[in-house]
Amino acid sequence: VNAAELLVLLVVTAFIVGHLSPKYLFTSTTTTGGDTASHFYTLCYLRNVLLPDGQITGWTPGNYAGFPILQFYFPLVFLVMSFLSGILSLEVAFKIGTILGSLLLPFGAWAMLRLIRVPFPAPAIGAVLTLPFLFNAGNSMWGGNILSTLAGEFSYSLSLAISLIALGSLYRGALDDRHVVRNAILVFLVGFSHGYTLLFVVAMSGYLLIPPYGFVRRLFYLGKVYALAFCLLGFWIVPLLVFTRLTTSYSAA
Repeated sequence: VNAAELLVLLVVTAFIVGHLSPKYLFTSTTTTGGDTASHFYTLCYLRNVLLPDGQITGWTPGNYAGFPILQFYFPLVFLVMSFLSGILSLEVAFKIGTILGSLLLPFGAWAMLRLIRVPFPAPAIGAVLTLPFLFNAGNSMWGGNILSTLAGEFSYSLSLAISLIALGSLYRGALDDRHVVRNAILVFLVGFSHGYTLLFVVAMSGYLLIPPYGFVRRLFYLGKVYALAFCLLGFWIVPLLVFTRLTTSYSAA
């Protein structure tokens, strides 16, 4: 990263933080708004009950006469929060975790453009252009923008930022026929933080198969990446898929 790009990333990050009431980030209070506060219980149960027993998912009696916590929701952001709670209070770790995706999205856009080798200053411009999306006030529930993040869609926000890095890395790896393990880990992180973004990455990576040359090689490359990613994610996603039939159906209509 050159000095100009670094400066842009710092300014964009400072701009985002400045609009998120930074004076409250390090107070030992619980974030409220939308579904956000309800997720604090998930963090507490993971940090205090599941992780000490060497588990990421498990049964909790805390609601619905008991339910399998973090089996049908995405654990990654809560694991990050649990790690942060080793150096910060649980409340502060929760707050930092909820805004992490919004802070990383400009970096994700910059990293993706760098990975596909778009020349300067395009990566820096890409980072700046995430701001209209982040501050879009058109919705507060569909994910990605700050309003949705503060309403409880913070897992989606983190996954969206990672997905941009994953797409750029997949492009570079498919061209060079390298970095299978790195890209599988990135795809795993995307899926471990949200399912919609995983579908987005899989669908968008199909553009790598469009060029008339190297189709078989790139198809084989993507097959290796996604097979390894599924193996990494399998311990969590296989039970999710098997027991989804036991969950309450959801209709957006």
